Amino acid sequence: MGLLDKMKAGAANAGNYTSQKADEATINSKISDQRNTKKKLIAESGEKMFALYLEGKTELSDEIKDMYAKCVECDKEIEKLEAEKAEMIAKYEGERQARRDAVKEQEEKEKAEREAKKAAEAEKSE
Repeated sequence: MGLLDKMKAGAANAGNYTSQKADEATINSKISDQRNTKKKLIAESGEKMFALYLEGKTELSDEIKDMYAKCVECDKEIEKLEAEKAEMIAKYEGERQARRDAVKEQEEKEKAEREAKKAAEAEKSE
């Protein structure tokens, strides 16, 4: 395996890593958006609950229950995005490892061929 082949594999892995980080940033942004939405919903529902409490109402209104349901949906979406991110990272890492393994396998094959050739030459000279 020549230096050029190793460089090609390295460049492909670098490109793969860059793509992974770009995809991770996209997913992280979506996760951050969901977390921010949830924080806003919690703050808004808290203010509404406090206003209702000041009016002497202690029951949760339908509006507050809807906000709670939206918070639960945010949590579910965050879990889904986290799982998607982990799967994506594993895929990219697997691709890079496969390239490294192919380079190593080719090097070992060429090394075995060189050793066999040396052994054959040594046998001829004896």
